[in-house]
Amino acid sequence: MDQEIQSYLKGFQNWTGSKKELLSILLEAEDTFPNDFLFISKQKKVSLKVNVRRIQQFLDNQIMPLSKGHLFNYDHVMHYLAAIKMKNEGHSIRQISKLMRSLSGDEIITLVISNDKVGSYDDVLISQASSLSERLRVLGRPEGRTLRTQILRLAITPWCHVSVNKKELTNLTPDDCVTLAEAFHLSLMETVKLSKNKTLDSKVS
Repeated sequence: MDQEIQSYLKGFQNWTGSKKELLSILLEAEDTFPNDFLFISKQKKVSLKVNVRRIQQFLDNQIMPLSKGHLFNYDHVMHYLAAIKMKNEGHSIRQISKLMRSLSGDEIITLVISNDKVGSYDDVLISQASSLSERLRVLGRPEGRTLRTQILRLAITPWCHVSVNKKELTNLTPDDCVTLAEAFHLSLMETVKLSKNKTLDSKVS
């Protein structure tokens, strides 16, 4: 871990400013640590300094957080510098965007101030994904991943809604609908009864 870089970047922890001021900070970082933060175009075989167009590209691709009221801060500095290290390692804009959304703030800072190769972070992400899949299976999700579902909500009254997965609707028979209605009816009656008993108990106590 480069203590000199860490010490230098700490000076921007409480900084906020405009995009123009962000550009100035990044240019200074490039000049101070060119081997770490200056983008090297492998195609053109030249070093290319930061510019407003590149900053906007990173914003548009969610590599950097969106600005708040056109104000930028320390997070934007760190995200940009981390992205440049990734870019110099050969990662595409799309890959960098995915990596950024997977890394925590501390991991991004570590990436910026360390001498580790960015490629090693791919292995970390794969390991994290594998671990997450196993934990989801333990919690009852056999697929090991989050599923996207389309839920249809039936608003019976303004305060009583029933949710149904659209995917299952075509498989329902008239008898299935009767079964679901009966189950809902019984469950509702039992819940109302339990609720009334709890109310009575609280009044007695």
